[in-house]
Amino acid sequence: MRMPFCDESAKSPRWFNPETAHEYSTYSFVGLYRASGCGAGRRRADSQEGPFAGFGQTSLDKHHGQPPGSPLGGSMLDKHPSKILATPTPGAANTKAGTGIVLSNTWSAPLPESSGGHSLEIKDLGALLGPHGKPSDKLEAPAEKIIIYPGITYLMPQKDAEKVLGAGGITTKYRIACGGIPDGLSYTTYDGNWEGVFNRLLMVTDLADQVVSLEFLRESPKPLEHKPPWQRVTVTRHVLDYVNAMVKGQPGSPETWIYDTRNGLLIDTHSHQTARWCVPKPLINLILYCVEKSGVK
Repeated sequence: MRMPFCDESAKSPRWFNPETAHEYSTYSFVGLYRASGCGAGRRRADSQEGPFAGFGQTSLDKHHGQPPGSPLGGSMLDKHPSKILATPTPGAANTKAGTGIVLSNTWSAPLPESSGGHSLEIKDLGALLGPHGKPSDKLEAPAEKIIIYPGITYLMPQKDAEKVLGAGGITTKYRIACGGIPDGLSYTTYDGNWEGVFNRLLMVTDLADQVVSLEFLRESPKPLEHKPPWQRVTVTRHVLDYVNAMVKGQPGSPETWIYDTRNGLLIDTHSHQTARWCVPKPLINLILYCVEKSGVK
């Protein structure tokens, strides 16, 4: 069965149908999910091949003449005024690295408005994630590995994830200050080229430097094309980027699309840029628990 492919030679990314696509050497983002058995395609439980056979020959490994992590110039993220440099959070929740997600003792407490705990962010998170999870305060690791992105699993050590994604160079870590997201999470920024589409990676980690989520940024006003099984959603009104806590200040809703991977969601939010948030089920449920505890309606 052929998968949809991304034509990196085109001026803008084009997603092909399996029935009509020509044979390219590079899997698309969604194609990688299907090939790994966590997308809409059937799982190959009886296959002797690993779910990522051939991984390493995709666009993830091609940096178009630039080494992994090479800077692409100034970014809006570097100018964002609400960024807070990550500092150790006193008192971690009673979970050790390797056994579950490690958050602060007050991980589910609502953030004060001065720290970025905006009700607009909480409302959007609740509306967006509500149909795809259930509130849960379970911090323990799932019995089975949860795939966030091909080659990247929930609670994988950050250093291992960097090697898989070819992420490196000069990095900076920031604390996440978005209302509704558990306290104790931070993100590290990397410049590079992923999928021939995204020029920046935000790797979200807990207090033990375990990966819990990824976000890819395309810092361009040109939107990506979305076709089924991507679905357009209109329940969000304000947030442009949940990881970076960017809220729209002008009238009009950001354009939002979701893709259900069964292990979680891919969420594309577009305004002046496109942010693709890869959020696994365990984190979705923790966020919904925080949203519920906030009391924001």
